[in-house]
Amino acid sequence: MLKFVIVGILLGSNLVSAVVHADGRGHALGGYRSLGELRRREPPTGADQIALGSVLVSLGLLRAALGGTTWYSAGPSRCPDGAAPYLTTVEACGGLRFYGMAGVALGGMIASAGVAYLVSGWVRRHQHTDWKLQGGGWAKVDEGGRGTGGGLWLRWLH
Repeated sequence: MLKFVIVGILLGSNLVSAVVHADGRGHALGGYRSLGELRRREPPTGADQIALGSVLVSLGLLRAALGGTTWYSAGPSRCPDGAAPYLTTVEACGGLRFYGMAGVALGGMIASAGVAYLVSGWVRRHQHTDWKLQGGGWAKVDEGGRGTGGGLWLRWLH
């Protein structure tokens, strides 16, 4: 009885896996692999980066557009013209002009960061799609649906 307990402990330990993987390549003797070694890990889908990038691009373009209109409206030929009571001096118009320039620059930087996130998300989405096409994932659990009143379904992908 004690022999079986010792053999069971050895089989469940890392000592046996070190002996089994002793072929030099890290694989079990005979070419067998464990389930986790059959397929590479699932790459990220990139959906979170695409969502963040689309938000940043839209906010950046909005800020750049508002900064551009501020810069244009505070131009030397249009300011001060008496339309706004707080723009009565050339210095006030110069400050507003600088504020518009800073808005255009800030909006451009935010939009550029958004484009970088979008491109990164699209690359990750492409890698995930390739992983799925190459047989990534061996099963999927569907929750409910199909008019069964709930439950779980196991669907084999390949």
